[in-house]
Amino acid sequence: MPDVGKMRTIKMRVEENSKQIDLLVDQLVAKYNKDLDELITEFKELLNQAKERESEIGNIELENMTLQLPVSMYFSSGGLESLGIEGDTSKSIKEEAFSRVYMVSSGSTVKDKESEAIISTLSEQMVEIAFSRAYKKLKLQIAQAENIFSGVKKVLSKRMQEIDINLRDTPIQQRRNYNE
Repeated sequence: MPDVGKMRTIKMRVEENSKQIDLLVDQLVAKYNKDLDELITEFKELLNQAKERESEIGNIELENMTLQLPVSMYFSSGGLESLGIEGDTSKSIKEEAFSRVYMVSSGSTVKDKESEAIISTLSEQMVEIAFSRAYKKLKLQIAQAENIFSGVKKVLSKRMQEIDINLRDTPIQQRRNYNE
């Protein structure tokens, strides 16, 4: 039978360590994704306001989103590449630290030396994990921004088609009066 108290202790330890890594991941992602994140938050607020008013988001706001989203995604994509490089660098630092500890380890067997090196390089391992998770998180956010962009374009296209249909159905004399 598993020791429930020990399981709770392990769970609390995991949650505490995860908070530290999650905080580091959020800082890394924010470094490269601040503009895109703010833009998506702004768009979410527009959606909430439209829902509260029981209306649609205006065409101008949608047009602005179609212009701003790709620009923000472009710069976030550059950050994604930088995160990849930083992740590779953190992996190299971890491997170097592991090798140094392994070489001076007092362990008598290979397993003893590996165990000592693993324990001694836990911080480097956690940093490597944080960079890996940050890369994945930013990649996912960019992909979701692409989905939002695609949806906004579809809504704008639909509205343009509706306007075009309405103009075709309107007699020429009324269109002239409308344009004046």
